Amino acid sequence: MKPYCPRQRGGQGQGYRMIPQIRGPMERMYLKTFYYHFDNRPYLSRRNDTWLCFEVKTTSSNSPGSYSGVFRNQGPRSCPWHTELCFLTWVRPLLSHHDCYQITWYMSWSPCDNCAGQVASFLATHENVSLTIYTARIYYFWKQDHRQGLLRMIEEGTQVYIMSSKEFQHCWENFVDHWGTCWVTRWNRLKKNYEFLVTKLNEILSDPMKRITPNTFYNQFHNRTGQKDTWLCFEVKEKENSNSSGSCPRRGVFRNQVFSKTTSHAEVGFLTWFQKEMPPNHHYEVTWYTSWSPCARCAWHVVNFLTSNPKVSLTIFAARLYYIYRPEIQQGLRRLFQEGARV
Repeated sequence: MKPYCPRQRGGQGQGYRMIPQIRGPMERMYLKTFYYHFDNRPYLSRRNDTWLCFEVKTTSSNSPGSYSGVFRNQGPRSCPWHTELCFLTWVRPLLSHHDCYQITWYMSWSPCDNCAGQVASFLATHENVSLTIYTARIYYFWKQDHRQGLLRMIEEGTQVYIMSSKEFQHCWENFVDHWGTCWVTRWNRLKKNYEFLVTKLNEILSDPMKRITPNTFYNQFHNRTGQKDTWLCFEVKEKENSNSSGSCPRRGVFRNQVFSKTTSHAEVGFLTWFQKEMPPNHHYEVTWYTSWSPCARCAWHVVNFLTSNPKVSLTIFAARLYYIYRPEIQQGLRRLFQEGARV
């Protein structure tokens, strides 16, 4: 797998590693390079480099319509400058604050936790840039720090997907010197590997984020206007009995997630996580701080959850009421109240 190379300190911890002179992108990669590095086997050794095919599009009449190309890790093999950082260094001078940009990456590995943090910081300071990532494989998907890295990017609006045969063919046609040959996979189990990786990505996206950024908070929790997504900050306190407290509170953040063509609402994400992570038959006090009150369907999910978990109490603080003039929404909130939830 690609080596993890955080921001290295030089000497005895004094000063960060200098940014190297970044070479510009290649137009295309060799056919054998593509087959070797984009193999979507989930567990794959001796594929240390990350390859990144990119497309940058803008609708501005004052700027070029699009850029495209290929980056790979640069610098010494012992501690390379990762391809994501090469791209960010290269693209910054090309961006204008007056235009909007859609960036798409097709990657052999998803970003490590350090690169994910760098990407998130880049997006936080470039609100006119949106990023979509298609990855052939997930980098160390069983390690919590890399899972949180992906969530950190998603906090800033990044969309992350697993490459399917459609995306592999797109890369073949646009980023590979294929000498006029048609895309034919040489990999075994491409579809099964894809399904496995989609399952793992969905598991990661089902984990709560630790925090949200100030920009996300201000934009999503404004109590007069708001985005379409629901963001849910939660706190779970366990009580052993009425006189003594249990373990330390669990806190985190969920947001709506898009899995393939379906959307999982933040409330459902929390309920799925709670039932998987929290021991049953304990007394819990759950508090939600949400950007929107629950929709009708989510309200009924919560009602069913409270009915089957009578030892759980729920308090919801909502920044805004979701389509409150609709009868089904009103009925959902009434049912929540009848089951003991405080809204």
